[in-house]
Amino acid sequence: MNESDDEIQKMATNGPNELPGGAPIGEQEDLISYSRLFDELKKEPEVKLTYGFSANVIRKIKYQKQRQSEMKLALLVAGLISMGFWGFANSIYFEKTITALPGNKWIIFAGLLLLVIIEFLDQKLVKERRLRKQER
Repeated sequence: MNESDDEIQKMATNGPNELPGGAPIGEQEDLISYSRLFDELKKEPEVKLTYGFSANVIRKIKYQKQRQSEMKLALLVAGLISMGFWGFANSIYFEKTITALPGNKWIIFAGLLLLVIIEFLDQKLVKERRLRKQER
C-alpha cells in the first residue's frame, strides 16, 4: 500500500465523518469502495451443503452403523462357539474326539480354510458391490 491507500484506510476505519471536504473525487470514490469492501468482509458467508454431499454423509453413517452391528453379531457368535467348545472340552466325548483327530486333521484344516475363503469372498465381492450400488 502506498501513502494515499494508507490515508484512505484510516478514513474508512474512522468513518465518513473524517472525510475532508476538499478531498479529491478519486479519493472519495476509493473511500466508498473501501467502505463497501469492509462491509462485505464483515458478513459471514452462507454455508450451503449440496443434497449429494449430505446424502453421501448419511449413507456413510448408515454403512458404519451396519458394520458395527455386523461386528457385534460376529463377536456374539464367536463367544457362543468358544463357550460351546469349552463345554465340549469338559465332557467325556472330548477324549474320543481328540483320539480321532490325528487321522483326519488335514480334512478338518481344509474345511476350515474353505470356510474362511468363502466368507472372505462373500465380504469382498458380494457385499461391497451391493453397497456401491446403493450409493448410486
